[in-house]
Amino acid sequence: MTRNDVSRATSVTAVRAARDGHMESWDLLVRSLGQDSPLAADTFTWNGPVDRGVILRQLEVVLGRVDLMIDPDATHLSEGHAIFRVHANREV
Repeated sequence: MTRNDVSRATSVTAVRAARDGHMESWDLLVRSLGQDSPLAADTFTWNGPVDRGVILRQLEVVLGRVDLMIDPDATHLSEGHAIFRVHANREV
């Protein structure tokens, strides 16, 4: 994923795909408004409960060190599902 791709990102969706005891498997999709195909996709496994911090750390693993700002007012978190509205950090 290039820096230009990251600058087009508008949302990150994380959905729990499976749970086996404490182990959870999640699908992570980075999308751009108006595009059918995701800019980036990954599946990650985590031992223990997945929260916003875990998802954000995994996003950094998938995209590398990126400059995305999370809009805290447009974040949806529920059991097994999370949506983050994002935009490129133009200050860096």
